[in-house]
Amino acid sequence: LNLILARRMTKVDFGAFSAAFATFLILSTIYVAFVTEPMLVFALSSRIQQQRSYVERVSALHWKAAGLVSISLALIGAVRYIIHPEVTLIHAYAGWAIAAPAILWLWFARRTAYITRTPHHAAIAGVAYLLCMTVLLEVFGGVAAEYPIVACILFAVPSLIIAQLLRITVPLQNVEDAVETHCSDMWNPHWGYGRWASLGG
Repeated sequence: LNLILARRMTKVDFGAFSAAFATFLILSTIYVAFVTEPMLVFALSSRIQQQRSYVERVSALHWKAAGLVSISLALIGAVRYIIHPEVTLIHAYAGWAIAAPAILWLWFARRTAYITRTPHHAAIAGVAYLLCMTVLLEVFGGVAAEYPIVACILFAVPSLIIAQLLRITVPLQNVEDAVETHCSDMWNPHWGYGRWASLGG
């Protein structure tokens, strides 16, 4: 998909788009370390009997962490614009700030297929995402080539659709009642795991 955009965008636009995308990927390693990686561990160990309740609590953590990623992208974009005033930079970083929560939500939803040992759901979702993106690029590729913010939104739309389908179809269950009574009961193990995993990321 990046190669298709590279062929359609100007060098300046694609450079800004790629720089913002790289920034998103760097920030997303921190998100993964504190949200989805610990979920893969704890949902198959200490929370295996309360997977549905546990994943619902982690989903609340997702939106907070994804919001921080978005704010960070916007701030980095503003600093880059101050250093090098180029409107394309604002479009690219704003676009990824908008798209980040949706894309991370798809990553989160795909992980739920792994913890339920139904990876075929994640594989089907990947194919559906690719097909959806291909159609969107064919229809809106010309506009996306002129405005990096549109290209980012093209990544976000299928992410939201496919993530929602995964959330409906992945068979999360509770065998026992949830044991967490406070958010800290879930956050503390995630923090303990994530602070080390983020260094690796």
